[in-house]
Amino acid sequence: MLATWLSVSSAIGHDLNFTGLTGLLRALRTEGIVGLQLADVTSGLLACSSVLAALLRRARTGRGGLVQQPLLSGPLPFVTWAWAERAGGGGGMSEAVLGGRAPAYRAYRCGDGRELSVGCLEPKFWFAFAQVVGRPDLAGLGLDTGPAGQEAAAAMEQHLAGHPRDHWLALLASHDLPVWPVHDLDAAPHEPRLDDLTEATPTPAGSFRGVGPFFPSLGRTPERSAPALGQHTDAVLAEFARR
Repeated sequence: MLATWLSVSSAIGHDLNFTGLTGLLRALRTEGIVGLQLADVTSGLLACSSVLAALLRRARTGRGGLVQQPLLSGPLPFVTWAWAERAGGGGGMSEAVLGGRAPAYRAYRCGDGRELSVGCLEPKFWFAFAQVVGRPDLAGLGLDTGPAGQEAAAAMEQHLAGHPRDHWLALLASHDLPVWPVHDLDAAPHEPRLDDLTEATPTPAGSFRGVGPFFPSLGRTPERSAPALGQHTDAVLAEFARR
């Protein structure tokens, strides 16, 4: 929502910044089909929430229940806002401001070809950003989605192309603004702000930096790797036989 923001690792950010930092934004910009399993992964997280809700209901009421979680439900959370706007006549925030048509909320390419996600929806953030990077003349056009806004966005990108991304990040570092790097999937696992949300995932051959845990307060990943296919079949069958 326009008037809200979230704090991650004490840094101000919006959805654009979060998707850019994790590699998702770059991964979505592909020709053809998107190479991400959004329905599979999201429906799995929804299933986890459904199971937890069912367990809580059982603890409170003593009644069990059947949990069903269709894979088709996975993409739906991502289109909830868009559907509501279309039902109201279309042309809402997700189509204009959040769709990259406003200078204050879009990704900008810097001089080295790498990008910044500028999520300065609130005017105070865009004003400050324009001042810090040296384009105060664009401060009043942050949320303009018309021709003037498009010209302002082009002018800002041309200005940012004058230096590599690290130059701008260093310049902005002390100003606490929702301006973050857009990573690709190779760089994202090494982002320091993701350290608490990623971990060394063990495998039979060693380990790799992976996503998780989703519930860090409940503990980290076990020291041993996931079993190989069929590794525990005999033990599982023996357990059922004892019952």
